[in-house]
Amino acid sequence: MAPEKGRHFGREPLDTKQKADIQVSQRSKEELLLLEDHELADQLKHGQHAALAVLMDRYVPVAFHIVRWVLHNYGETEEIVQQIFMEIFRDIGQFDQQKGSFVAWLKLRAYHRALDRRRYLKAQGFYLWEQLDGNKALALSDEARPELSHLVQELLGTLNERERNVVEWIFIEGLTEREIASRTGESLSAIDHRLRRSLTKLRLAYSARGHERSTTVKTKDSPE
Repeated sequence: MAPEKGRHFGREPLDTKQKADIQVSQRSKEELLLLEDHELADQLKHGQHAALAVLMDRYVPVAFHIVRWVLHNYGETEEIVQQIFMEIFRDIGQFDQQKGSFVAWLKLRAYHRALDRRRYLKAQGFYLWEQLDGNKALALSDEARPELSHLVQELLGTLNERERNVVEWIFIEGLTEREIASRTGESLSAIDHRLRRSLTKLRLAYSARGHERSTTVKTKDSPE
């Protein structure tokens, strides 16, 4: 039996949209590199996943700078930047060129995403040292603040030598995690993990100290 007119063996004929989608999917990365941001966004909307890689090559440094400025932590910044671009992949349909440029859309998302993460970290006590000293330098020898100096020394005493070193290098000497990794010869992830663990221990020690002081005050105020 002869095939029906207009049919191909095994499949329906392609309509205009399907043909356009095939042309999109066949674009090479070299071609994508020549496109403007909004054109790349359109490609991504049509399923050209390689367009995301080009946008990341262009704007990961931009997003990283914004997030790092808000979070002040390399490890957290890396994680959030990755999440931002995964969200862009998911939500690219929300981008409207008529309302602004892609980079403006990206910057706004990065800033708000970083703020949300900072609020969460602050609630978890991640920024304990900033609460103790807004300048990020503990100034342990500052005679004008002997009580704070004593408190900091007491808290640091709960850490082992390697944990104490990484905390002092960051919050006293002002080194970055990358600089510490270079100094010690360890990986960046190892330094970040140690810093997280150290800050958790400090937060717990600080909370325990506050509880002890509260209990002491209540005991003194109780009638004999």
